[in-house]
Amino acid sequence: MLGKIFNKILHEDEDATDKYAYHNKNKILEKNGTFWQKYGDLVIALGLFFIALVPRLVFLFKISDPQNAGDGWYGDTYHHWQIAYLSQEIGFHENFLRLWDLKGMEYFWGPLHPVLMIIMFSITGSVSIVNSRLLSILFGSAVISLLYLIVSKFWNRKTAFATAIFAITLPVAILNDSSGMLEPIGFFLLFLGILLLTKKPLLSGCVWALAAMARAEAWMFGGLLFLLSSRVLKKPGQMVILFIGWVVPMLLYMKYLLDNTTNFIYPIWWNYLANARGVWATSIGYTDYQLAVKPYLVAWFLVSLASIIVVWFRYKARGSLFILFGLANWAFIAGFMGLTHYLTGFQQWFWVIRFFEFPYVFGGFLLALVFLYIIPKYVPYLSKIHLVWVLWMPILVVIIGTQYIFWGPILEKYNSTRVSWEITKTWAHEFGREYQGGKVLIPEGEPSFTYAMVYFEGIKGKNILGQMFDPFYYMVDDPFASWGDNRRVMLGWLRDEEVKLIVVDTAKEKYSQLFERESQYFEFVKVIPDSKYVIYRVYPERIEIL
Repeated sequence: MLGKIFNKILHEDEDATDKYAYHNKNKILEKNGTFWQKYGDLVIALGLFFIALVPRLVFLFKISDPQNAGDGWYGDTYHHWQIAYLSQEIGFHENFLRLWDLKGMEYFWGPLHPVLMIIMFSITGSVSIVNSRLLSILFGSAVISLLYLIVSKFWNRKTAFATAIFAITLPVAILNDSSGMLEPIGFFLLFLGILLLTKKPLLSGCVWALAAMARAEAWMFGGLLFLLSSRVLKKPGQMVILFIGWVVPMLLYMKYLLDNTTNFIYPIWWNYLANARGVWATSIGYTDYQLAVKPYLVAWFLVSLASIIVVWFRYKARGSLFILFGLANWAFIAGFMGLTHYLTGFQQWFWVIRFFEFPYVFGGFLLALVFLYIIPKYVPYLSKIHLVWVLWMPILVVIIGTQYIFWGPILEKYNSTRVSWEITKTWAHEFGREYQGGKVLIPEGEPSFTYAMVYFEGIKGKNILGQMFDPFYYMVDDPFASWGDNRRVMLGWLRDEEVKLIVVDTAKEKYSQLFERESQYFEFVKVIPDSKYVIYRVYPERIEIL
């Protein structure tokens, strides 16, 4: 029974697949079809791209503060910016594609986003965070165009158009595409590979490998898409070509990671394997909300897994590649959050952030598939009595419903970050007022503060040092227990680096003792208002080491 249903869902039957009828049909259209038959989908996709830009640009420039990507909420946006900026200012001058960060996470995500950001810096002549947010808007809008083309290719234009409209108007997508995060880049490359698969398998493989250099999960989804490609590629040798296109760049990337981190699967290890074990967790227990949501995540995972098994064995045609990809994404998100230690970090606002953007969009696609493809196939007389428009109503109701469900929580959470952002700018201003040139030593875990110092106060990246890389960080025991030796190391480092200004957390006892013991080299400047930080001036030229 399920097999028959899935065969109905398919855009093509087994015979057409075996005889490449689908491919031949496209060839005929290319030669003899009208302009609209040949290029209509491309025209629509281009139009959808520009339509998608509108709400995202409105959110960026009219609803949000363009400089505030969500300080204290979407802090990773500033972290991605920090890696890109410091790689441009420092890392790339050290070695080829040498990434740089103050927190040691420069290879946590991959080199593609820093490279794209550096290109944006060059094009705009600015290092503003707006570059990052515009980049994600461009890729997020392009994802919608590719989504339309994929669904239109495997099913029909109505289903594709409805899916695209759902994605364009989805508040979660508008927020996340405007956030400056990496997901739009990863999904763009994965979808582009799907679209190019039949005609350019070598390029598809390369594109999927490139996606892994933007998002860690693309390692797994690229491999999944390769396995699923046998459902699409039927000509002899195509799978081999695809394999070469995917594996060769992946091996080069793994060698790059091995050389720079000593771990050839570094992004996978830290993003997922370590996360699943709770290495990054700040809490060892579960909240009531996390315990309440766990059964729903587990149920979602089990339903997704069961659907994958059924589709895998019962549904073999081209369209199954995209459906299995979407179901695998569902299973991955639900399973990772519901069945691993990552659940300890699950917050109520997770439902509106980047993790759930594509799961919602895929749900919108399934809704459109049911009402605009499957039902018309089962009930063809609807078109004869001119009632096909009725099938759009459930989709429109869901689109309207998402506006009511999501915009309230999104705006409430975003608006709560405005205060945090103003405080961050104040910190940077207070620090900038005391800056008189030279290098500065700052906390490693405040990328929004780093950004504000650079963008608003004009402190150059080459003059910024992070406390994660000072000698104190590597002194496991009390450094003052053998201060004679450690003194030479710490003070020698400050002198050699020509550090002129330090901002430090008052809770860092090592620095408090340093300032007290070696007061001749340091001068207290001020406590930064509304913070846990103090500023000290350093006189490296005075430092004498016996």
